[in-house]
Amino acid sequence: MIRRLVFDDDDKSRQRFKRLYEGLLLGGNDRKNIETIRREARVLDALDAISEKEQTVQGEQRKLVAPATLELQQADFALLEQYVNNTAWLPVVSRQIVDLVDWLSTAEKVETPKEPAKKE
Repeated sequence: MIRRLVFDDDDKSRQRFKRLYEGLLLGGNDRKNIETIRREARVLDALDAISEKEQTVQGEQRKLVAPATLELQQADFALLEQYVNNTAWLPVVSRQIVDLVDWLSTAEKVETPKEPAKKE
């Protein structure tokens, strides 16, 4: 199954992308096996594909190129959700995080087509 998130060309989508990216970078501080590291890499690749580098006073960051659609395998999506939930967010962004988590829960579920059985 694939989970699909759609980012519009508006401030709310840009804010969601920013917090999603931060959650991925900050939420995965536990020890990991190679499969988890591979999932992180796939999620980073997917987020990088819909964004571009931007130089700010805080350093280099990623900026959403909207409109955009993010599609992740269910296991990768679950990892991203877990990292967002595990991040020690500051109270100043609490409303944004509640919006982000609520929005993640509405991600479209797309069944992946099954390959036909091979005939022998």
